[in-house]
Amino acid sequence: MNEHMKFPFGDFQRNGPWPGHLLTDGPDPPVLRPEGSDFVVGSNLTLSCFASSNPAAHYIWWVNGTAGPSGQQLFIPNISGGKSEVYACHATNPDSGLHSTAEIAVSISETLTQPGVLVNNSGPVENKDSVNLTCVPPKSLVAIVWFNDGEILLSGRQGLGLSPDNRILTLEVVTRNDSDLYQCEARNPDVASTRAPITLKVIYGPDIPIVTPPNSTFVEGYALTISCFSTPILLLSTRGRLMGHLSHQL
Repeated sequence: MNEHMKFPFGDFQRNGPWPGHLLTDGPDPPVLRPEGSDFVVGSNLTLSCFASSNPAAHYIWWVNGTAGPSGQQLFIPNISGGKSEVYACHATNPDSGLHSTAEIAVSISETLTQPGVLVNNSGPVENKDSVNLTCVPPKSLVAIVWFNDGEILLSGRQGLGLSPDNRILTLEVVTRNDSDLYQCEARNPDVASTRAPITLKVIYGPDIPIVTPPNSTFVEGYALTISCFSTPILLLSTRGRLMGHLSHQL
């Protein structure tokens, strides 16, 4: 004999004669949770479903009105479309046959959001400082690739380090040759998005000045011009003026 009993904290059904038989409850409306919120063509989609139920509910997924796989988690690799897909989780109490359904619409974009780049040192000094460039990708799970002046940077190059996920590029003890354009790209099997290049300027110098002419013997009465030149990244300051080249005529 089956009876429906009310308790102060909710409704329960009693199966069979009382006592000694378990009460069945639920399922409550399912809760759907996508892993991530920025989905693009080529990325992976994972949805989880949970509904409170006694005994534990059985789950079946529906995609755009078509029955799909069973289980609490739905995994779809390399999603396609570039449109909105409707996913529904149908939870059933195996003893009572009661059921409840929840659905979620997931928008699938055909383009990746442009990644950002963070620089921990905007004015590194030659032979003294290191620089970390951090690529901040979109929320989708993507691969990261770094470029230097249009060429792909690979780990193993002297003076360069990459984190295991390629998101952090480290220039160890920079030199003036590291002054260049850097950019990161976020990509999945189908689409890619590249950050506009950023310019890294390494502060160096002044080098040992070069004095011309090198001769020290001159004929009396001739005009003499002596030039002094060095190569800093910043202009030299002399007598309160900014000068990159100092020329003095005697």
